[in-house]
Amino acid sequence: MPQSPPGDRLQTSVVAIARVLDKHRVLTALVGRQPSSRSDLLQELQRRQNLVELEQRVRTLHPADLAAVLELLSPDDRLLVWTQAPPPLRAQALVELSDPVRWALVEAAEPGALAECLRQLDAEDLAYLEGRVPDETWSLASRELAVPDQAFLRESVAYPEHSV
Repeated sequence: MPQSPPGDRLQTSVVAIARVLDKHRVLTALVGRQPSSRSDLLQELQRRQNLVELEQRVRTLHPADLAAVLELLSPDDRLLVWTQAPPPLRAQALVELSDPVRWALVEAAEPGALAECLRQLDAEDLAYLEGRVPDETWSLASRELAVPDQAFLRESVAYPEHSV
């Protein structure tokens, strides 16, 4: 069975995630208009169901695809999708994001949660993010590496950025 090209898979993912986000907005608006004492409960149940569906779609993405999706979304939708990704996927996607999008997500994240997310990365990817995430958060994550990885990390960040 032939596989679809990566661009087609990415487009399919973008459309599916956008559909879930649109449904989330519409249903939230409709439930909010119902003059019922149960509307808060209905709204919360619908919100949770939509978030579970979003999480299921996001967790199947490759980190580069997640980064591409995040680049295309509005800031509010981007943050919602970002929070639904599992920490290892979030961390790997950070490496793939453009600097402005990465900073927007990093600024919105709680520092401890972001450090925990960064701990999922290998030393090479963590070295890449040095200077691209807050220094305190980067330090917290890098201290958790194994001793050989910490040595590699120190050596990696000692070189100028565009050197070989």
